[in-house]
Amino acid sequence: MNCFLSLRFLPALVICIIGAWGAVAVADAGDTQDVQTIAENNNAFATQLYGRLAKGESDNLFFSPYSITTALAMTYNGAQGQTAKQMSHVLHFTLPLDRMNAAFSALSGELDSNAQSNGTQVYNLAVANALWTQTGFSLNNGFLQAVTQSYGADVQQADFINDPTQAANEINSWVADQTGDEIQNLIAPGDLTPTTRLVLVNAIYFQGNWENAFDPSLTSDQPFHVDAKTQTTVSMMNQEEAISYMENKQLQIAEFPYVDGNLSMAVLLPRAVGGLNAMESSLTAEKLKQLLGKLSDEQVQVYLPKFQLTSQFELAGTLGAMGMPLAFTGHANFSGMSTSVQLQISHVIHKAFVDVNETGTKAAAATGVTGVAEVVIESQTVFRADHPFLFLIRDRVSGAILFMGRVTNPSD
Repeated sequence: MNCFLSLRFLPALVICIIGAWGAVAVADAGDTQDVQTIAENNNAFATQLYGRLAKGESDNLFFSPYSITTALAMTYNGAQGQTAKQMSHVLHFTLPLDRMNAAFSALSGELDSNAQSNGTQVYNLAVANALWTQTGFSLNNGFLQAVTQSYGADVQQADFINDPTQAANEINSWVADQTGDEIQNLIAPGDLTPTTRLVLVNAIYFQGNWENAFDPSLTSDQPFHVDAKTQTTVSMMNQEEAISYMENKQLQIAEFPYVDGNLSMAVLLPRAVGGLNAMESSLTAEKLKQLLGKLSDEQVQVYLPKFQLTSQFELAGTLGAMGMPLAFTGHANFSGMSTSVQLQISHVIHKAFVDVNETGTKAAAATGVTGVAEVVIESQTVFRADHPFLFLIRDRVSGAILFMGRVTNPSD
């Protein structure tokens, strides 16, 4: 995620998501309840932003609310007055700033420590933050201390005034390194200008293997119903396993844990082929929490398509419409960052990539497997994701939604 602050501009806040993450420097562990509060704040923002991005669209969708929240939390440390008030409203920040920063640091530490089990790496989940400033540009010590100590941001300098292209190349190279080369050219020509003074970057990378991998020999070409009239052929994975599952008249939910069980992917499948829009329009963080709370172990025959998604968004307009327009105008107050010039946000750029296959969920590595085996179905319960569905990757310890998206056509 990159935040660009400039002379009157914060020319961009860019968020990069892809599959797994690297560790952020961790402050002293915050209060457990504060970590829970931050997770709930993140989830409230996640469902509202999802609703905005999905409304009126029919394409595949994928983003990391945790990445966006983290980058904006760093930016929030420099906001003052009405600008800060609007940001806290949209992001659902409810904790005092010092406790919020400590909770973000503690949650990052928890996610990092849970990736290890008995000295063995069970999944890669890494968050990396960085901050580029114009050479010679003065930042307030309080802001610098917050982003470096609580968010582990690496502070670097760049020459936006004389060579914005080189600065963009340096930042794009850092992003590519942090994301296994999955996010390329995050900053486009023109995103940085001689007025840029500060760029905040958050990169997220995730790679995890399923606790119960799918057998590639059972993957076969099967129909996926894009809508009531259109279908396409997809590589459909198949297994019969005891998984966390719930159903009601409107939907089915199946949860697939990654190795060690702390992280999982939950798939929300509407009963009706054309039922995704109705499910999305009624989805809130509280309703999602209630639905996931009803999951219980059940033997299920699972059909889940392999898919790869890449999404990119310019979020400035969306965030402004959600209730924080001041941050993107000449009336923004980011005096907590610097008092030498007036700063504002000009762009919020977010790019994400996900690959789901038989082994697990990866930021990279497409796997092409075909099979023609017929499967004898012995269980009563069938979860067949052969039409549009919503999915999310979450930390089951805190409940925080790390990634969220929908699949309307796995073939796209």
